[in-house]
Amino acid sequence: MNSSSSFCLLKKFEIHAEDLEVQQVSISKTEATSLLKTSFVTSSALNTSLRNLILEKLKVETC
Repeated sequence: MNSSSSFCLLKKFEIHAEDLEVQQVSISKTEATSLLKTSFVTSSALNTSLRNLILEKLKVETC
């Protein structure tokens, strides 16, 4: 999904920019390579990986 389609989706669902939260995640070179390989097999590799990384980060912050 490119940035213009992302903005169209936000507008369609009436989501305001101030309702969004920026999340920054760090991954190793090995994880990035694995993610790249997986992305050739499935379209959901990035979504799944990022969701898991964000959930892990939230667990650490709330403990």
